[in-house]
Amino acid sequence: MHSRAGFWSELAEGWRWLRSCRPLWQMTLFVVFLNATTGMVDTTVIYYAKDSLRLGNGELGLALSAAGSGGLLGSFMISPLRRRYRLGVILTVTTLLTGIAYLLMIAGRHPVTLAAGLFLEGLLGAISTVCVWTYRQETTPHRLIGRINGITGSAFKLAMPAAIFAAGWMSQLAQSEWVFIAAAFANVILFLVCRFGNLWRI
Repeated sequence: MHSRAGFWSELAEGWRWLRSCRPLWQMTLFVVFLNATTGMVDTTVIYYAKDSLRLGNGELGLALSAAGSGGLLGSFMISPLRRRYRLGVILTVTTLLTGIAYLLMIAGRHPVTLAAGLFLEGLLGAISTVCVWTYRQETTPHRLIGRINGITGSAFKLAMPAAIFAAGWMSQLAQSEWVFIAAAFANVILFLVCRFGNLWRI
């Protein structure tokens, strides 16, 4: 009983600290919505490639490998970008560019544009993900790192079930391309909120 009470008190302490750290709290909310749009696209892209583009397994594998190549390149770009730009600027701009990547995936309904969009999404996703994780580690007191990682890591995924359900619903009622368009539009809204909000100044 004592250990259970200790768990909840420690969890509450971590929650209170997270709410008091306004930049990290705002970044957490930002990632909740960013992950939602990413989840929509990632769960639809294979269906789109197979159903709309009629790609074979080998062609689909090559297209998806472009995302991994982009992620690898993005990992090498993080340090130079962090030295030159503020974290908030990087996250805000990559959000807009990711929205463009979603539109590129469906441009022309062609495997090349799909692969190009996946490459760009992988590159930008690696940059933004590492920036978020790094900032979380840099700002969190050592004794709270485990709790804050757990709380924020769980929060990051809060909107994904609803977003994935919405993507499936849209694909069933209309063409799957509308999922990419909706995700891109959401990213533009998120970009504007961040650009003219406090996150831009982090």
